[in-house]
Amino acid sequence: MSILVAVLAGAAGAVVGGLLPAAARRAVDTAAPSLVTAADMPLMVGSDPEGRRAGVVAARLLTAGLAVGVVLTIGLRWVLPAYLGLVVITVLLTITDLEEKLIPNRVTFRAGPVAVALLALGALLDGDPERVVWALIGGAGYFLFMFILALIVPGGLGFGDVKLAPILGAFVAAEHLGFVLVAALGSYVIGGLTSALLLITRMKSRKDTIPFGPYMVIAAYVALFFGQAIVDWYLG
Repeated sequence: MSILVAVLAGAAGAVVGGLLPAAARRAVDTAAPSLVTAADMPLMVGSDPEGRRAGVVAARLLTAGLAVGVVLTIGLRWVLPAYLGLVVITVLLTITDLEEKLIPNRVTFRAGPVAVALLALGALLDGDPERVVWALIGGAGYFLFMFILALIVPGGLGFGDVKLAPILGAFVAAEHLGFVLVAALGSYVIGGLTSALLLITRMKSRKDTIPFGPYMVIAAYVALFFGQAIVDWYLG
C-alpha cells in the first residue's frame, strides 16, 4: 500500500512542482495579490517563454522525488500530509533563495505555521503526543541556534535562514529529537563543502553571495531520511 501511495505522491509532486517556479516569483513580489496569476499559466503547463524550462523540469523532479521519499520514510500515518506540505514549502523556498537570495516572510509566516499545526494535529491523531513536544523543542532549538549565529557573524546569515530554521527543526525533531543536530550541523558541513567547491572551480568568487537556505533544506532531508543511521553510527 505504501508503494502505491508513494507512486501517487510522486505523480502529484511532479504536477505541483511545475507550479512552484511561477509561485516562487510571485512570492518575492510583495505587491502581488496572490502567488500565481494568469500571467504565469504558460509556466504551469511547462511552456516557459522566458527560457526557464530546465528550472520547471528540475522543480518537478525534485518535488516528485522528495514526495516519494517522504511517503516511504514516514509511512501511512496522519502526519504524512504535513510532511508532503513541507516538501512543497521547502522546494518553493529553495527556488526563491537560489534565484532571488530571499526567503520570503509571506511563505515562512503563513505556510510554515499551517504546516507545523498540521504536523501537531497528525501526531495527536497518530497517538503520539510526545512528538508534538519534540517538534516544539526542535523548532525552538534550531531557531535559537541560527539566531545566535546570525548575531555573532553579522552578514554571514540572512534572517530568512533564521526564520526557516524553526519549520525545519519542528519537522525533523518530530521524528527524533536528535535529528535536529544532524540537520543543523549537516547544513554547515554541506554548505561549507559545496561553497569551497564552487570557489575552487571558480563558479563563484569570494564576493558572491551564496544562499544558505538550500543547504538547510538538504541537511533537513538528510536528517529525515538517514538520521537514524547517522545517529546510530555516531553513538556506535
